[in-house]
Amino acid sequence: MRTGKLIPLTLALVLLASGCGWIKATPGDHAAYRKTRVLPTFEERIGAAYQYLEERPDGAYADDVRRYYKRAEPVFFHTRQTTEKGMRSYLALLPKGPHAAEIKSRLRVLEEQRGRDTLVEAATLTRDRLERAAKSRAEAQAGLSRWLGILLDRNVFTSPLSDGPKELVIAYSLELPEPSCSSAEGAGAPERAVRICAKDATYPFIIPGPQRLEDRELSFLIEIALDEGGKPLRAAIAGEEMFSRLDETFAKTERRSESVRDRIEAVGRGVDFVSTSFERRVSPDASCAKPVTAPEVLRLECAGLRVVARAATEAGGTDEVVIEPL
Repeated sequence: MRTGKLIPLTLALVLLASGCGWIKATPGDHAAYRKTRVLPTFEERIGAAYQYLEERPDGAYADDVRRYYKRAEPVFFHTRQTTEKGMRSYLALLPKGPHAAEIKSRLRVLEEQRGRDTLVEAATLTRDRLERAAKSRAEAQAGLSRWLGILLDRNVFTSPLSDGPKELVIAYSLELPEPSCSSAEGAGAPERAVRICAKDATYPFIIPGPQRLEDRELSFLIEIALDEGGKPLRAAIAGEEMFSRLDETFAKTERRSESVRDRIEAVGRGVDFVSTSFERRVSPDASCAKPVTAPEVLRLECAGLRVVARAATEAGGTDEVVIEPL
């Protein structure tokens, strides 16, 4: 019968008329399409669908892939839009996706906000550092002022050190570091001195530098010469370029030892600082000021006390303030 021979021909005509994609699909086309169906994760499958449509917009399976992509993309966007990481993963997989422009806009807003936050954070950090630096300089000034105030007291020299003014006993004998004592020897020791005790005081501070904040240090020794009964005969505050370090806490800049101008300003600052302490603790009377002889830069005598300030005569030398009873 002829009917049997017509069946294959009829089937072929039907298939051609239906436009079945697999008939015209190439092996590469089919492999790309297969990824949209068999890759293990949703993210990988939608990425494969996007890639297929970008590379094969007229491919054998384009219509089928496009239908899947239109359903899947909104879901993918919804799950990725809530975090920056998620939005960036969307753009990585679907750089030209329907929601790509919206995501790029939102990411720009985040980056701008982050930039503003960074500037605010940097400004806050800088302000905090500058405030700490200012506080450190004030503390260094207060440290030297405190010791001058303690020693500018006539009662310091009227009884044994252990029975002296309470503020002196606490600061000198009880607070750390402990003083170290040795026999009074040499031409510099005052008459009747048996022992000289020395205590170190160090006050770190910070000043602005050309490129960054710089650490500095105001250091000095508090020396007290004692007689046989332990009574103070003389007190001295002495430190390497002490007046220069002190001036740095006010000027907020380095004072170079090789600069004559810097040194003159530093010594002037030291004289003013000691004079102010003397006026506050002893007497403001102008007649207290006496003539000086180099290396003396200040001599004050009033109310039973003599104060002499001497400046170093060479770079790296010692500045000192000597206090003794009249």
